[in-house]
Amino acid sequence: MTDDIPQIILGLGEDSEYVVMVGAEEAEATTLATLMKLAPELRKPEAAAEAARAINYLSQGAAFRVIEDPAAFEAQYRKTLASEDPNAPWAEGVIRLSDYGVPDFTTIKAPGITGTVLTYFAVDDMLGLPYRIEVDLGSSNMSVTDDQYKALDLEPLEFGDEQQMPTPVNPEEDDLSKMMESGIAGDD
Repeated sequence: MTDDIPQIILGLGEDSEYVVMVGAEEAEATTLATLMKLAPELRKPEAAAEAARAINYLSQGAAFRVIEDPAAFEAQYRKTLASEDPNAPWAEGVIRLSDYGVPDFTTIKAPGITGTVLTYFAVDDMLGLPYRIEVDLGSSNMSVTDDQYKALDLEPLEFGDEQQMPTPVNPEEDDLSKMMESGIAGDD
């Protein structure tokens, strides 16, 4: 971080709202417009990563993490994929990247600012999937909405002859079907 970019601290306000504290005096911003007034230096290209972290936090809290090192993200994604058993049956509540696919890693870049537009990629911390976000830092109506978080296209995984695509199975539905067939669970 360069000297003219103020310190940014991510936290929670008194009412548990997401707050970005700016500078040594820790002035609080709870909106993108306030953040840009307190720290206009975040519009500089060299501040792109810091701007992305602050804006992402104001918008999503800890639900998404900014991808600052695309190579490290790719390595972790591939490591997770390799650890998954493609023959394991689908299970409710179990998140597996192999159920979704693989993004084009060449499109994922470190945060950057071109003109007034900040572009960054973030990973959904629950699913592990990447998203692309663009924010116009020069707009008079600065905000970041969920609609600006664009999921990347994912290429389905190819399974070899010895491996089969997992078939979704919901054990509760199977149990309910059996109970319905046996008359234990009636139609109301």
